[in-house]
Amino acid sequence: TGAQDTAWENQNNWSENLVPDELTETIIPAVTTFYPVINSEAACFSLFIYPAAELRLNDGFSLQVTGKQP
Repeated sequence: TGAQDTAWENQNNWSENLVPDELTETIIPAVTTFYPVINSEAACFSLFIYPAAELRLNDGFSLQVTGKQP
């Protein structure tokens, strides 16, 4: 939802108040207050970014999209 700030790791920015992990299907909506910025190692099961939405990955960090359960 991006309700509070841009921090991917802030649970208050996500609809179920849980930071995405390797089991989470993640959607970045086109209209939100803040778009996520990844400032740490992150993971999700799948990722869909709507047209006009954005996701920023800062230098030195990664986002692993697993597509499978660990």
